[in-house]
Amino acid sequence: MRPFRLAPWVLCVALFPVSVSSQVLETIEAKVNGEVIFATELDDAMRAMWFYGTNRSLESMTDEEYRALRVRALKERIKDLLLTQECRKILKEHGVDSRVSEREINYLADQEVERFRAAFSSEEEMREKMEKSGITEESLKAHCLYLARRKYWLREIAPRVVRERVPQVTEKDVEAFKAEHPGQWKELESIQLSHILLKVPENASPEEEAKIKEKADLIALRAKAGEDFAALARECSEQEETRKNGGRLGRLRRSEIFPEFEVLFDLSVGKPSDPIRTNLGYHIVLVHDRVTIANVLYRENFNREFNRWIDEIIERPETQIYAKGELVKESITEAGSEQIDLPDTATP
Repeated sequence: MRPFRLAPWVLCVALFPVSVSSQVLETIEAKVNGEVIFATELDDAMRAMWFYGTNRSLESMTDEEYRALRVRALKERIKDLLLTQECRKILKEHGVDSRVSEREINYLADQEVERFRAAFSSEEEMREKMEKSGITEESLKAHCLYLARRKYWLREIAPRVVRERVPQVTEKDVEAFKAEHPGQWKELESIQLSHILLKVPENASPEEEAKIKEKADLIALRAKAGEDFAALARECSEQEETRKNGGRLGRLRRSEIFPEFEVLFDLSVGKPSDPIRTNLGYHIVLVHDRVTIANVLYRENFNREFNRWIDEIIERPETQIYAKGELVKESITEAGSEQIDLPDTATP
């Protein structure tokens, strides 16, 4: 395996007037309005990004993959630092204690670490793969903190600035998209749900089905009265594979659901349905979340305006971005720069 390499254009810390211990000579990748991005920070970020996305080590990369990832990692870190600086300034202007946001960010970072751990069957498997990939606990936590900070700024601060600039999605926009993408739109819409299934045998008599329907109606009433849906599913559902996990069906694309479940796209999130008859029997369904074409189009609009906002921050005369000792503002805003995706929480 080839050794991990630093990019040839890293800078000696002596090029910038930053406060660093004289015993440690760090290299610097970039400097953004006086704050630096160190080469070791970028190295750890690259390892974590690559491991997160591929479960492989950097040494397994091709030269082309390595160069592309380094450019992407640096651009993302520069944009993230600009976003952090801007959001801190907004908080200060509104008299908000930034320590509150830091506590929330640390909480989200802990959640990211737990999400990462949950992807492995055991602690031993995780540590073995981390060791092979050169990922340390410190670099993992640093990457999760970066993800958490971005998630927090995007969720709490950026929408306040950007939302008023985002054009609202109309019914005409939705219909136009569906007409232009007749074979695609049902793949983009999805729904996350749980259900309670009471089976109806194929040879059931009308009287037998009526009794099953009556039982389903009673369960639906209990759910609507506020009983815990997962507990009801474990008690009443006759579908063994989902009963044990509280009736969770997970997220399904619109193209994957029963035709009779189409009505669920009009059901309020968190509100149990009336019994729905399919070829399996009667389902009482709880919608946890859904994504519609209106959501998809709004996210596209938001992402576009958000990235325009970041570009405006970059293009301000007072914004200073250095790499190799030179201003590199143009290389950050040039076509092809990485998009910053909006979290799922952002909706019209």
